[in-house]
Amino acid sequence: MLFPHLPQGKIVFKTAGVLLDEMRDKGFQALKYKVIILDEVHERSIESDLVLVCVKQFLLKNKDLRVVLMSATVDIGRYRDYFRDLGRGDRVEVLGIPSSSQKEVFQRQVSYLEQLKPNLDKELDPMAGIMDLMKNMYEEGDEDMKRTIAKAWTDARSGKTGDSLKGFR
Repeated sequence: MLFPHLPQGKIVFKTAGVLLDEMRDKGFQALKYKVIILDEVHERSIESDLVLVCVKQFLLKNKDLRVVLMSATVDIGRYRDYFRDLGRGDRVEVLGIPSSSQKEVFQRQVSYLEQLKPNLDKELDPMAGIMDLMKNMYEEGDEDMKRTIAKAWTDARSGKTGDSLKGFR
């Protein structure tokens, strides 16, 4: 992606594996990047950990390189400590950007399967959702709609299909 006002500027998107291949093939010549952005750093893998090791080595060789680590759930302290010994003083900065719906930056809600199971069972049964929808439509509908829905409801409960909705538009 080239920026029209900066013909020499570009953004390159790469997976961790492709970036590792480039680092292996080009070595420190891969330092042509001014900024390396690593997204979802909480999703740890061998490749992503190796990228962090290589990036740290690049940071030691290139004082102008910037690294941005992004994640909604990462343990910031571990990464800050990992990069702190680069000799850049207090240059390791942490930014937290809360969303408007969160009171804290890394607020999470923990739910247990036992709490979710009643809803899961209902979501897995398509008829349950249809029956709820029909019930809501019945409660809010006019008399003609109520008769049609009542017939469809009865037919659905008894296993009949299709006939009660013919001509309903």
